[in-house]
Amino acid sequence: MKSSEADIELLEQFLGDDLDESSKVSLLSRLKVESELAEDFAFIQNIRKGASANRLSEKLTFVQSLEDEMVNETSTKEVSIFGKVKWIAVAASLLLIAGTGWWYSNSIGSDNETSLYAALIDQKFDDEFILHTTKRAIKQEMTLSPEQQRAYEMYSIKMFDESSPLLLDLWEKQKDTLALFYHGVAEMAKGNTEIGEKVFAHPALEKYQEQIALFKQ
Repeated sequence: MKSSEADIELLEQFLGDDLDESSKVSLLSRLKVESELAEDFAFIQNIRKGASANRLSEKLTFVQSLEDEMVNETSTKEVSIFGKVKWIAVAASLLLIAGTGWWYSNSIGSDNETSLYAALIDQKFDDEFILHTTKRAIKQEMTLSPEQQRAYEMYSIKMFDESSPLLLDLWEKQKDTLALFYHGVAEMAKGNTEIGEKVFAHPALEKYQEQIALFKQ
């Protein structure tokens, strides 16, 4: 990684949600203009995703070994009280891991669906799907609330998982139609086409129909 140790620590704190609001906004602004910092940010994100997958794999292996042991025990005619309790514990573990595995497989499936609109978003994102002023000027910063600035900046650097709930919150609390439009784009980018299409069908987004139409071509 090319960034300084201080910047790497800053990125880690951001991903761990350990920064105050002003520091988050400042970092997001830097990510838009500092390519090396943005590359290191993407690298750290990928490492974290890989670590999560490895932890899931380890849990599945552990439960499999418990399941094999359970099968061996139940093959005998006499089952002790301890064995019954252990079987219940293993069953509970299997249910927990099964649920985690279902979520993980759905996450992978969602990533595959993202490819439907990946090319569209990559090619037209800056020109068609970023509609607020992105110039770093004092006037611009004053026109946006801290909540808007944070959500818009995260969306602008394609942090769709993180920005989508913030954008939806802006719509629900402030009736921010641009945030609602961005929320729809973010959901489409994540592969959640059903949610995205419902958002795009909202009457409040009438003035964004030209951009929405791109998803229907």
